[in-house]
Amino acid sequence: MENLTKEQEQQGFNRAMDDYGKAMKEYHEGIERNNTPILNAIKAEKGNEWFAELEELMNESEVGGAFKIVDEPSGDAQEVSGLIECEWIDQYSVGDSGDSWVGTVTVKISEGKYLEMPFSM
Repeated sequence: MENLTKEQEQQGFNRAMDDYGKAMKEYHEGIERNNTPILNAIKAEKGNEWFAELEELMNESEVGGAFKIVDEPSGDAQEVSGLIECEWIDQYSVGDSGDSWVGTVTVKISEGKYLEMPFSM
């Protein structure tokens, strides 16, 4: 194994961080390319007021990742007040402390069409 100078170690670290930054940027751009057309179509179909409630729900639920349109919701139904009448939560605990959660929150868009959004908190 070769001995690296502090400068070489720093350069290697900087390269690794640059690669990581590029990979994360590509990941987030891919999610945006997936989600934007879905959200635009929903907004056009459901209207601004309904979409504003969806945005609030998305913020509260800390959704992230690629959204999907599914034929059936998964998880437990929960009433929501307002234009979005119900959400389905499918979640499980992760980590060793038991206070971190991942899963999906799903809302009905139209008959037989649901928006499924992953979350992690």
